[in-house]
Parts: sequence; structure tokens; C-alpha cells
Amino acid sequence: MDEYEKEMWLKIALHIALISIVFIFSNQTYQLVKPLKFTLDYKIFGIATIIILLYYIYKVFQIIYDYSAGNAWKLNKKLLEELEELKKPKKPIEQFKPKQEVQIKPITELIDVNINLDVDKGLYYGKNLNIEEKIYLMNHQYQKGTFVPIGKIRQEECYIKANTIESLPHTFLVENIKQEILKYTTQVRINLSRDPDIIFRNERNETVAIEVETGTGFQKHKFEFEQKFYEAKIRYKKNLYIVLTDRLYKQKYTQMFKNIKILLRQDIPAFLSTQFPQRDKEYIPADKKHATGRKKAENNRNRL
Repeated sequence: MDEYEKEMWLKIALHIALISIVFIFSNQTYQLVKPLKFTLDYKIFGIATIIILLYYIYKVFQIIYDYSAGNAWKLNKKLLEELEELKKPKKPIEQFKPKQEVQIKPITELIDVNINLDVDKGLYYGKNLNIEEKIYLMNHQYQKGTFVPIGKIRQEECYIKANTIESLPHTFLVENIKQEILKYTTQVRINLSRDPDIIFRNERNETVAIEVETGTGFQKHKFEFEQKFYEAKIRYKKNLYIVLTDRLYKQKYTQMFKNIKILLRQDIPAFLSTQFPQRDKEYIPADKKHATGRKKAENNRNRL
């Protein structure tokens, strides 16, 4: 059980405890006032109690849904099994030795699989890959996960180049945001150090910094966490943004960092439109494999 699943069960246990407390309190209150005449105040109290119970029950289902929609991923065991089968040596077939030996020319040329993938690219989508390409990526430190890309409403099979510093959901969102920024500019880089996760130059030639947060940093090392954002705010001022992988943490981050804009995954397209107001009018979504977008002007010229 990883830290995200533990956190989910902790939230569920907390809400169930709250439901039990509200239920026990309301039941004891009902037993006390049962001999008395029911007035309007007692009826309002009963309705309020039912609403509170329904609210916390709703929160339990919401936590389970958000966890499965945003953080669920698993290794591609089927591909790993196929890869292991390919690595196993083939047993030679025993044959009768012929009376006259036949001279057989050995095969010295390798089969050309022709896999043309950039292993420095951090994110690939499974729908654009064949089985050989998927195995190739998994042999180059990529891991399979199911996530909801920016601008989509359903999970997709993704292959993310993992690292030993950040979690897979964090790495996915960083790479996903980078792909969206590349639709507007090539001046973007990703950091694994103390610097913000993503730094790029906007249309006004300003440096913009984005920190992607899973919501666990301020719980583990609160002092270092606050110090990091304090220094980043001094350096990037109004151009520092926080993007959360889990919307359940938005209220906590908003209260903690009142001078920093807090964004969610679905806010990224509108955010980039404000950073590139003129270029946003020139681009339309890509419709080809490995594409990042094309200019409307070129598209219109081709139609003439």
C-alpha cells in the first residue's frame, strides 16, 4: 500500500468517524427530547442532522472516486511477461544426423525492428504505440500508468519516464504541462532540483515558474516546504504558480499561500491563453501522431 492509498483510507476513516459521532449525538438528543412535544426547532435540528450525515457520506464516495480517477496506475504485467518469454533461450530441436553433412550459411544479420522513439521525451500515450514500442520504452526506464491528460475527461494509457525523486503522478503532470507549453514556445525546461518543476518564457518575454504539488510536501517537511516557496516567491514574484494533482488540497494551499495563484489540471489551457494571448489565436490542436499543434495561418493557406 503506497502513501496515496494510505492517505485515501485515512480520509475515509476520518469521515466515517464524523458520521458516527453525528449519528450518536443526534440519537442521544432524540432520546432526551422524545418525551417532549416536537416543536419547529426540533424538526429543524432533525433536518440539519440528516443533511450533515448525507454530506459526509457523499465526501467518502468523492474521495474514493478522485483517488481512482487521478492516482490509479499499475504496471503492465502482460508486457513484462511477454518480454521475459522473449529473453528465454530457445531449446534446440533434436534431429537425426544426415549421412552427408550439408553446409549451411550462418545468419549474421539482425532483424531491423525500426523503432524510432526519442527516449529523452518524458511522456508517450499508449494509443500511439505498438507492442514493440511499448516494450522498447519499458526497457528504457519508462513506466506505464493510467491518467487523465489535460483537455480530456477519461483516463488514457501513458508511458512516463520515471525518476527516483518524484512520484509517477507528479512526473506525469509535469510532462503533460510541458507538452501543452510546447504548443506555444520551445523555451521551456523541467527541473528535478530545488528550482520550480517547470520554467518557461511567456509571450511578454517574462520568466514563469510552475510548481506541481501532490499535497504531501507540507505534511512531511512543513518548514522546508514553506521556505522553498518563500524563496521562489521572492525570485519570480507574480509569475509563480502552483498546480495541484489532487483538487482536494486546493483549500489548504490557498490558505497557506495567499499570494500565489493555485491551479488545477483543468485550469492549464486557460492559464496558457493568458500567457500567450496572441499565439493562442494562431494555434489549433494537433491531430497527428507526435504532433504538438500547428498554426492556423498555415492551415488556411493550404486550403486556398
